[in-house]
Amino acid sequence: MRPRLLLAVLALATAAQAQPTRFDTSLVRRATLGQVLDGARIGDSIAGFRTSAPVVDSIVQALLRHLDRPELRALPLRVLGDHRASMSVVGRKARPVGYTARDTIALNQLAEVVGQEYREALASKLSRAAIDSLLDPFEAFDIVRRAASKDMSLEKLRRFERKYGPGTPKLNLAEVVLNFGAQWLPAFRPNDEGWPSRHEVVAAYVPTYLTIADEKARAVTVIEVGVRSYIWNPRWGGRAGGVLRPGHVSFGAALAGEADGAVTNPLKGRSRFGAFFGWGDAKVAWVGGREPRVLVTRQVQLVPWGF
Repeated sequence: MRPRLLLAVLALATAAQAQPTRFDTSLVRRATLGQVLDGARIGDSIAGFRTSAPVVDSIVQALLRHLDRPELRALPLRVLGDHRASMSVVGRKARPVGYTARDTIALNQLAEVVGQEYREALASKLSRAAIDSLLDPFEAFDIVRRAASKDMSLEKLRRFERKYGPGTPKLNLAEVVLNFGAQWLPAFRPNDEGWPSRHEVVAAYVPTYLTIADEKARAVTVIEVGVRSYIWNPRWGGRAGGVLRPGHVSFGAALAGEADGAVTNPLKGRSRFGAFFGWGDAKVAWVGGREPRVLVTRQVQLVPWGF
C-alpha cells in the first residue's frame, strides 16, 4: 500500500460533494498504468475485500503482483491500448518494451474485476465524486480499449475488402474450389482471431500473354500455378498505391505449349516450362524449351469463372 495515495483518496472522500463529477477526458492522453494499479490497490483496501470478499481480494492482489513492475508503471494507457495482444496481428507499431501479451490479459482481467465489483462495494464508504476520482483511470483505460477494438475491426474489414472486395483479381471456378479446400492449410486459413490469410492459390488458364518473336507480336497461352499474396499496408493498393505500390503480388510456375498461339492447349506437344511473376495486375513470365519466350500480360478475366 502507498500511504500517501491512500491519504489523498480519504481526504477527497471527506471533502467531495455528493453530486457526480464529469469525467476528465484528458486522462485518456495522460493516465498511466501506475494510476490504474494504484486505484485498484486503494479501492481494494477501502472496500475491505480481504474480509468481505476474499476471492475478489486474492484475484486483485495476484493481478497487481503480476503487473506492478517499474518498467510498466510509467507506460501511458493510450500506448497500451494500441498494443493489445490481438493488435499484434495488425503490426503497425512495436510493442512497448517489457509489455507482453500476458500483461494485456492480466490488465483486461483487472479492469473487468474493478468494473464489476468496486463501485457497488465503495458506494457505502465514499462519495460519488470520490469514487469517480478513484476509478477514472479505469474509465480512461476502457475508452482506450474500445478505441483499439474499433481500430481492429476497421482494419480487419479493410483486409477482407483488400482480398475479397471489388477491384481484386477475379477467381475462376478451379481457383474457387482450390481456395475453399486450402482454408484448412496453415498458410491459407484465417488465424484464430478471424483475420484473413494474405495468401490464395493461383491456378489459371491465361490465353492473353504476348511476346515478340521474329519481330512480330504473338499471343501465347499459359497455365499458371502458384500463389497470390496480398499486401496489407494501407499505403499500398487502390488509388493510394497506384501502379508502383499494388495491393498484391503473385508468383509461381508457368507452362506453355510447344507452339505459340492464343487459346491453345499448353499440354499439347513438348510443353515449355518456366515461371511467372505478377506485380499487381501487371504480369511477366518466362518459358524455356527450344523456343524460349519472355511474356507479358495484365490480370484480366475474359470469361466469367473461366479465363
